[in-house]
Amino acid sequence: MKTTILNLFWGVIFLLTAKELLADPLNQWTWRFPYPQGSTLNAVTYGGGKFVAVGANGTIITSPDGYNWTNQTFGVFPNLQGVAYADGEYAAVGDGGLILVSSNAMSWTQIASLTNNTLHGIAGNSSWLTAGMPQFLAVGDAGTMIKCLNKTNWSVVASVTSNSLYGVQSISPALYIIAGALGSVIKVSTSGYNLRPYSFVGNTNNLYAVASDGNGIVAAVGDLNQNPWNYPPHSTNEILYSLNSGSRWSPQLWVDGLDQYGRAFWFPSQMFILHGVAYGTNGFVAVGDTGYTLEYNYAGVVFTSTNGQTWVESSPYTSENRLYAATYGNGLYVLVGDAGAIVMSSNLVKWTEATVYHRSAITAIACNTNLCIASGLPMFREYASFADFVTLVSTNGVNWMVSTANVPTMVDLTGSDNQIVGVRGNGIYTTSDGYNWQSNGSPTNTLHGVKYANGQFIAVGDNGAIYSSVDGTNWNNNSIPTSGSFYGVAFGNGLYIAAGSIAATSVDGLSWSLCPSNPPATITRIVYGNGLFVATAYVGSFFNQTGEILTSQDGINWQVQFTYYSGNMITGIAYNGGVFLAIGSLGSMLKSSNGINWNYTGSNMPIVDYESFAIY
Repeated sequence: MKTTILNLFWGVIFLLTAKELLADPLNQWTWRFPYPQGSTLNAVTYGGGKFVAVGANGTIITSPDGYNWTNQTFGVFPNLQGVAYADGEYAAVGDGGLILVSSNAMSWTQIASLTNNTLHGIAGNSSWLTAGMPQFLAVGDAGTMIKCLNKTNWSVVASVTSNSLYGVQSISPALYIIAGALGSVIKVSTSGYNLRPYSFVGNTNNLYAVASDGNGIVAAVGDLNQNPWNYPPHSTNEILYSLNSGSRWSPQLWVDGLDQYGRAFWFPSQMFILHGVAYGTNGFVAVGDTGYTLEYNYAGVVFTSTNGQTWVESSPYTSENRLYAATYGNGLYVLVGDAGAIVMSSNLVKWTEATVYHRSAITAIACNTNLCIASGLPMFREYASFADFVTLVSTNGVNWMVSTANVPTMVDLTGSDNQIVGVRGNGIYTTSDGYNWQSNGSPTNTLHGVKYANGQFIAVGDNGAIYSSVDGTNWNNNSIPTSGSFYGVAFGNGLYIAAGSIAATSVDGLSWSLCPSNPPATITRIVYGNGLFVATAYVGSFFNQTGEILTSQDGINWQVQFTYYSGNMITGIAYNGGVFLAIGSLGSMLKSSNGINWNYTGSNMPIVDYESFAIY
């Protein structure tokens, strides 16, 4: 039987296991890797001397230069979709009509709700007062428009369309342009601070963003067609451009991977969606995704144009992540997207990632007194052209470094006072520093779990495999003849328990007895605390598991204490300081003081990408 390990996130040090650092309250978490964070970023802006990006889980990050970023909020607010700057103020919008304002992009205040519709975009106008325009204009679902005359005076603008609106841009002191569903392009001027739309252009495609050079050239970008998964794809009006401030628009055509001049684009970029566009000193940049994942080498798409009319695709290796937004400021183009991706360029030619090594999925983590190691599985590494990590090393659990050691991804790790031991397949690996590893032992069966307890290492796996070692180098075969599998092992109250689809006990780690009955669910991980063995387990089919938490005092009699959401797993468990912590595949955190009564902490793990999972 195989087990799914941590299908929560791409490359995030966020989950702590048995000996990890649980000093902070369980409802207060800090990103440690990738830094500053790894949630999807949906929008970015520049103003007041800093870049501000916002995204999933209420994420807000800031940077003075585009290279060094600080995480300001996480998990406090719903998903954020747009951010803007105007006249010394920042504003961000998001799901359920959320509006946040700030004077420094660090401390944010929520505005009383004006709509339940999600707000997708917002733009600012620093000349608002003299031009008689709103300081901010936000747009969203069902044609929602909301204006702000100053930081606190927000009000709803009468709807002019039922189409959802996605992007908005102030292209001159007295003019906003809005882009939306079904090719909606709306020009908005003002009369005594009362907005009035006076132009509407429509086509068959959705438009998500709009940008202007400030001299009358405007570009709007959107999706490929109504169903971009059709193949071969057909596209019209992928990019609209205007040479007269949006009064008349012309299409930039892309059909079957060719532009209107018959020139081919990068494969597979003939099927793509553009989500964001920005203008800077060197011209326009439009960003999006191919609809593919990293399995096909790249997901991000970047187009550039010096005039808004003729567009060229950048290298397909510009970004390994889907890109959703772009901005320009302080001489730098900044693009943001999935998994906390931040990509920068000063010239639209050479691009640099601010956050690298962040696509691997964490599969195991362990610490001893002076070393922490996390093992990662690079997603689709056989196809990918981007660097990913396999091992992360930290001496304090806070600052993490990528190790380039050539070792496999570990399915489980454990630490003694002076070394870390990991297992994968039929291999056992040891290290004292995370950079130099030694392969020890060659079990004939696949191993799934390893634990250091009571002065020795115990490794367990398929077909009753049990191995023990006092030094991590020399291993004894203590296996039990059975077709069942062990996935985890723990020690407490003078008793070792190995458990999986079956269970076995031992008082010395050498002689084991198979329990007369199997656990009521397949156990994946097990810890000891508060006088109980507490285990995560699952019932159901492999791809439709329902997680459970079991307890036992003897490894023979098990009780189901908690059942997770139907069809979802509980992927990890830890015990420290009198508290059990368990993590669900939906990101939920569960805690218990006794292993029997479980409550949600109110905090969630960041689920960066639902497609990320590793199977062993």
